[in-house]
Amino acid sequence: MEKAYKFDGKYVMVIEAMTEGLQKTCYQSPHNYTEGAAKWVIKQMFEAIKYFHGRHLIHRDIKPDNFLFNLKGEVKLADLG
Repeated sequence: MEKAYKFDGKYVMVIEAMTEGLQKTCYQSPHNYTEGAAKWVIKQMFEAIKYFHGRHLIHRDIKPDNFLFNLKGEVKLADLG
């Protein structure tokens, strides 16, 4: 859960750490991924897009760099640009 605090006259945001990027982990990894693992990642990617569309929002920069996931396998769609 993201939270914002005012500290010493400045605003500080505490956000969730998503330690792995899709491009870094899947494309540049020396590990071979199973078909099941690839299906899981793709399903999570579509769930992220479905979340946006269900709220009548359009993400205008969908690319591998903007899909992030953590070590638990949770995928989130971000826009870091």
